[in-house]
Amino acid sequence: MVTEHVTHASTSPVNAGLATNRVFAERVRELFNSRADAWGRLYGPEGRLVWRLAEFAEPLKRLVPAPAKILDFGCGTGDLSMHLWTLGYRVTGCDIAELMIAAARRNFGSTMIEWVDLELWSTRLPFASESFDAVVASSVLEYVDDPELLIGEIARVMQPNGFLLFNVPDPQHPRRKRESLAKQVTDTMWIRRLACAMPRLDRYRRYLELSKNRWSMVEWETLSNFYGLDRIDPGTSVHRRPLALLAFQKCDREAPATRRASAQRRIRDCVPADPTALERR
Repeated sequence: MVTEHVTHASTSPVNAGLATNRVFAERVRELFNSRADAWGRLYGPEGRLVWRLAEFAEPLKRLVPAPAKILDFGCGTGDLSMHLWTLGYRVTGCDIAELMIAAARRNFGSTMIEWVDLELWSTRLPFASESFDAVVASSVLEYVDDPELLIGEIARVMQPNGFLLFNVPDPQHPRRKRESLAKQVTDTMWIRRLACAMPRLDRYRRYLELSKNRWSMVEWETLSNFYGLDRIDPGTSVHRRPLALLAFQKCDREAPATRRASAQRRIRDCVPADPTALERR
């Protein structure tokens, strides 16, 4: 599922100057809370998201064997977490949508997997540094308010030589190109007014607004490099999907200063201060 700007540096409240970001996070939580009752069915035998289980599990089995400790970041109703647990992994699932986490606890119990409710607006992930052998995030980073801060926090909680796997919208996929066009249309005032009278259209419009990080694979790689995460081949199927899977390894406790400076320059070139500007390219 998802999360928001979970880029936490302390558990104290963030200053009022970031109130707009808090509004965005609340909207993301509201969106996924509204889907909590039906979300798990999407991972059933005939569900349209069931393919994601193998998408993450197969690379993990090759990269880090069970019983490695895994963080499922943005775990939703816990279906991927449970799948990884059945493979022998020790799993922690976390999310900002409290109704999603409640469904996970209800469906799978709390003895096998640790479920963590993330505070909507804190400044640090509630995990010690170097806690996890791998982190997975299934269709999460597109909804994050500040990806740079989030990637930094994820890198902090990863073990040296640990792995990060996440999937994000592929801007080059035909579906994403159609969505980009649809977003331009739904941004017009008369369509927004029409959507208010048509619940299905309004849900689609809200999804397009909140799924805002439609970056290229190079841009995600550049951002991850800054935090000492090197891109690796996940070894997945060549079938092209609307979501592209990326894999990274944390190779250094801290990236050398020259490497970080180089990555920072590339970030300035690739990642604008306003991430939505990427959608307008």
